Amino acid sequence: MEAYIILLGIVWGVIVIESNIKVTLLKVGNYNIPIVSIFLLIVFLGFYGFRDEIGYDYPMYVTIIYGGYANDIYASKGEILSALLLNIAGVLDNHYIFFFLVALISLILIFYSIIKYTDFENKIGWGILTFMAIPVGFVYSLSIERQFMAISVLLFATRYLLKRSFIKYFMCVLIACLFHVTSVFNIILYIITSEKFKYKYFIFIFVIGGILTLGVKNIIISMFPFYEAYISSLNSFETGGKTQVVLYIIIAIWFLYVRTYLKNNSKYNVFLKSYICGMALTSFLLPFDANVAFRLGSLGLINLIFLMPYSFCIFSNNSKFIMKIFMIIICSIIYIYGLLVTTGTAYIPYKTFI
Repeated sequence: MEAYIILLGIVWGVIVIESNIKVTLLKVGNYNIPIVSIFLLIVFLGFYGFRDEIGYDYPMYVTIIYGGYANDIYASKGEILSALLLNIAGVLDNHYIFFFLVALISLILIFYSIIKYTDFENKIGWGILTFMAIPVGFVYSLSIERQFMAISVLLFATRYLLKRSFIKYFMCVLIACLFHVTSVFNIILYIITSEKFKYKYFIFIFVIGGILTLGVKNIIISMFPFYEAYISSLNSFETGGKTQVVLYIIIAIWFLYVRTYLKNNSKYNVFLKSYICGMALTSFLLPFDANVAFRLGSLGLINLIFLMPYSFCIFSNNSKFIMKIFMIIICSIIYIYGLLVTTGTAYIPYKTFI
């Protein structure tokens, strides 16, 4: 537990430094990267890459690496890049290499996305604190190695949602599918984040989604037949997660309110639409199965790492300081609570906020 608290303390320190000190920039190629961002990346890379027996799927991946099963289990269904990383660790006879490579790919893309896409100079601390707090963020990522890489690729692909470049976004979706095949569902974000897609259209998504929930089991099995045994073993309504969905709905209401001040901010609207889409997927798939719901909705929900810094721009300087203290406390409480209720017997996302 001490390591998790130290991580939280380091992120607090980065927030304080970013808010009060002119941060030194390091030129890397064509980019000027804040030193504190590089430091924070190294810290998280060390934790992720060299952890031992942390994460629900950790033993499974170790077994696959030393058993040489990666091609049979993952490459056979199209997840070629995930199989490649597992095979590299197998050839080198060191499972830590797989977890380190997953961390290296994923964290670089996440840090890059926060730094590049959010409209504020000092935002890496807030973005990472949000990542740690939300149930589908830090704690969940310790158990979903393949999907963690896929989500990171798609977060990077946000640049093509902002630029409205369908071909490049589509290519990123294909790359993400080579890590985790369910990434194909995220192609819908290109439509939803369009300026022509109005917020009122989400009402129809909720209605249609509710109807589809009745037959979603057969739909998923027909699209991904290799998941039939897994899907058939699921127990609807029994795994929890309802309170977490309420949390995400409350957050959505807050950011819709913030939008009244930022209606013309195109970036903000892309992030918010992506988030609401993830919330919608999670909401209407929850009665089917919590694990599937949060897996398919996780990309949209994790857009909170982009949205969080916008919360402060609607307040005056004095109120802004109070709001920042309040958000640090709330995010830290949710993060610690998620750690305390996490068990080794279930996937994490719907267990971290009962």
